[in-house]
Amino acid sequence: MELSLQPKLLRFIESGEIQTIGDSRPTQVKVRLVAATNANLDELSRTGQFRRDLFFRLGAAQIALPPLRERKDEIPALTASFINRFSRETARPRLRVSDDLIAALLLYDWPGNIRQLANEMHRIVAMAEPGQTLTSADLSPIITDGWTVAPKGRNAGRQLSISLDQPLPHAIEELERAFVDRAMQASGGRVAEAAQLLGISRKGLFLKRRRWGHLDPQDEAGVETTH
Repeated sequence: MELSLQPKLLRFIESGEIQTIGDSRPTQVKVRLVAATNANLDELSRTGQFRRDLFFRLGAAQIALPPLRERKDEIPALTASFINRFSRETARPRLRVSDDLIAALLLYDWPGNIRQLANEMHRIVAMAEPGQTLTSADLSPIITDGWTVAPKGRNAGRQLSISLDQPLPHAIEELERAFVDRAMQASGGRVAEAAQLLGISRKGLFLKRRRWGHLDPQDEAGVETTH
């Protein structure tokens, strides 16, 4: 926002009044104000590029939302939500998602954040046929450049289809279990290496496996003594 407009917004926040063109008297309004930015407003206010009094007014309750690349564990749930939404909007029922599509999404860093993910899901759903299983082959090349669709070993070619006609928590848990099982097999049971393959912390993997009852006593001891 330009510096010349910032005092007007500050005045509105303080007074709660607006005055429309041609109206001789201001009108009192009651609104909830939500502001979002990818700029560092604290730094901009220190350098005079953003009014510091407006910064404090807007910052009554601040929420720092990391970029999508730093919270990739949310990608499966977001993907399922977007596909459900767009399949209804585009009349593409009974779409299913393969695990290699999710894996490709997890490997990509998403410079456009959630909006980019939503647009990609909208595109592939619109291009799909009813009842189709969506795979990494349906994604844009820019997303799949870092994804190898032909893994080696005894699990080569393995795919997992997730039904969208089930509660979201059930689908996410089914997908997570499949990813964790495969990573543990690929790492030969080495938890630290499996966590690295999954792109999560060792403690995060430990908590998932403990929730499912997949832990040995030495697993718990190992995590408890690791800092």
